Amino acid sequence: MTLRRQSMNLQSVRDYSEVPFTRNQHLVKSSRRIAEILAKKQARMGTNAVSSVDKRDVYFFRKKTFGRVCSCAMGTSSPSKNCRICYGKGFVGGYEKYGTWTEVIDYTLPEIEFVNVEPAHDLNVVPTLFRLKSGAKKGVIKATLRLRKNAGYCDAFQIVDSTENGNSVEVLVREVGTTSWIEATTQNMTTLMHSEQLEFKVTLARRSASFETPYFSHIMLRYGLLPYDKLTLPVDIPRNTEGISMLDAGWDESFGSLSVFMDNRVHTIQNDDMLFFPEKNRWVEVTEVQPFHAVDTVLSFDVTCQFVQKYHSVYNVPV
Repeated sequence: MTLRRQSMNLQSVRDYSEVPFTRNQHLVKSSRRIAEILAKKQARMGTNAVSSVDKRDVYFFRKKTFGRVCSCAMGTSSPSKNCRICYGKGFVGGYEKYGTWTEVIDYTLPEIEFVNVEPAHDLNVVPTLFRLKSGAKKGVIKATLRLRKNAGYCDAFQIVDSTENGNSVEVLVREVGTTSWIEATTQNMTTLMHSEQLEFKVTLARRSASFETPYFSHIMLRYGLLPYDKLTLPVDIPRNTEGISMLDAGWDESFGSLSVFMDNRVHTIQNDDMLFFPEKNRWVEVTEVQPFHAVDTVLSFDVTCQFVQKYHSVYNVPV
C-alpha cells in the first residue's frame, strides 16, 4: 500500500507539472515585450540621429489614393494631367502635405448648394466649372466644412476662378452659428481655425445678363495638424548626387535622378509621392522605394527620385 500511494503521489505530481505556470509565463512575455519596445525605440532614435546630422529639410507630399473622385476623372479612363484640383492623380486634392489636412470645395462636394448657378458641362473642360444660369445677373454657391482638431493656422488657401470686365466672384466665410461674413483670405482663415465648422459663400455676379458669366472652379483650404516648425522632414543626400543640377545649367532633367535617405517619421512612402526642397525651390518625384527593416519595424527608406520639370502639374500645388 505504501508503494502504491507513492506511485499515485508521483503520478499526481507529473499531472500537476503539466498545468502552465501562467503568472511566470506572463512575466517572461512582458519582459520580452518591454525589451522589444526599447530595442525598437533605440533603433529609431539612432536612425533619426543619422538623418539629422547632415540634413536637408523637405516638405513631403503623399499622393492621394482614395477620397472623392475628381470631376476630371469622371467617365474617363484617366484623370487630366492639367487639372488644378487633383493634379492628375484622380482624387480631389491630389496630395496630402505631411502634418496638414486639405479640404476642397468643388463640383464633387456632396453638400454643396447653389442658386442661379449651374455646372458648365457643355464647355467640355476639366475640372467642372460653375457659371451663372442664362439670364441671371447674380448667383450664390454655399458649402460648409467641418474642421479637424488643428494647430491653429492656415497653411495654404486658394480660390480658383475666371473673371473679366463686367463680372466678379466674391468669396466670404464665417463660423457656423455666427452672423458676420468676412472676406476669405489666408490671414482671415487663420483667425477662424478654432472653429468646428466654417460656412463659405461664393457670389458670382455680372453687370447685366448680356455680359459674359464669371466662372468658379474651387476653393482649397489646407491647415496645420502639427506645429508649423514640424512640417519639414530631415533627409540625407549622398554627396555624389548633391551637385549642381542639370536644370540649373539650362538642361532638361527628364532622366536625372536623386538618391535620398529618409527615416521613419513617415511610416510609408510610395511611388509618385513628392518631395519639395525649399532650399533649392525644387520638386522631385519618388520613383523607387527600398525600406530598411530591423527589430520587426521599418527604420528608414532609401528613396530614388526624379527631378520634376516646371511644366509638371505639381508646380501648381501650393507649398
